[in-house]
Amino acid sequence: MNIAHLHDLPSEPVSHNGVIGKQVMLRAGVLTSILQMARAVFPAGAEVAAHIHRDMDEVFWVESGLGVIEIEGERFPMQPQMMVAVAAGEAHAIVNDGDEPLVLLYFGCKA
Repeated sequence: MNIAHLHDLPSEPVSHNGVIGKQVMLRAGVLTSILQMARAVFPAGAEVAAHIHRDMDEVFWVESGLGVIEIEGERFPMQPQMMVAVAAGEAHAIVNDGDEPLVLLYFGCKA
């Protein structure tokens, strides 16, 4: 069993851009297939450059704010209450192109 409350979790930088903070709710090893579950806050203008996870699928849920996710060169607007799933091996990048923070809940699972 694992229970986490956001107000108890410290913020730490995401590995792709230290300006973006995340609160990790689940880490690898707690559950068999989930590698991480976190909440990330992208300040206005912050971005994560294109990258690939070879052994992990990622799912993003837009909690608030606006942004753009690029998957395999195709751009998709992100808005609240939207889910985006990125399969292992798909190149993806995220940018907050709005004026307010872009807040994403996301998790990675073994591919």
